[in-house]
Amino acid sequence: MKTPEIFFDRKTVKLLRYIKWHPYDRLSDIQKKFGEFADSMLIINLCLADYLIAIKNDGAYTNFKDGNFVLFSDETFWVSPKGRKVLDDRFDRLWQWSIPTIISVAALIISIFK
Repeated sequence: MKTPEIFFDRKTVKLLRYIKWHPYDRLSDIQKKFGEFADSMLIINLCLADYLIAIKNDGAYTNFKDGNFVLFSDETFWVSPKGRKVLDDRFDRLWQWSIPTIISVAALIISIFK
């Protein structure tokens, strides 16, 4: 089975971040929070691409690579190391851009008022 390509827009990153900070939340809780955006197929695709890990009610990991694309409302999720890397990289890029910009703006303001 081919791994799906995931585009990480703001909503997808927000979903990953929510699951990172709320591990083991049930699918029903996630869908309450995100509404239609957190449909089962998006979460299954994130699991197939190894960004999320789904755990059944009995504690077994859900393997969607066998073609059984069924999620139950009591399944829980946590972010895999690959998903954490995506979140960490986005956070690092934010700081790599914002700190030099803040320093530059502060230097510009100081030079104007001198």
